Amino acid sequence: AISDVKYWNAALTDAQVLDDSNEIPYTTNLIAHWDMNGDYVDSVGGEDGTSVGDNILHGTYSEFTSRWRYSPASPVLLADEFTSFADNGTGYAMVIKAA
Repeated sequence: AISDVKYWNAALTDAQVLDDSNEIPYTTNLIAHWDMNGDYVDSVGGEDGTSVGDNILHGTYSEFTSRWRYSPASPVLLADEFTSFADNGTGYAMVIKAA
């Protein structure tokens, strides 16, 4: 399940990541942001996405539901590293693709 997807071209500090996850946006060096709110539009860099596979995109989000759900029909993610964890009932994920 994914809420927002953001891509910076610089490393963030722990405090910047925490602030951003608490909706205090950190926009310095932010080069892409997909809010997954009904579409795959990049609100920062113009790198709009295209749905591949059996994806369902929801226009609403709460701590109990996700804006995006993937039912794998084919692989759609190429990454050098994928990390996910939960903290106090909130899930977080990080996908890293090296240049």
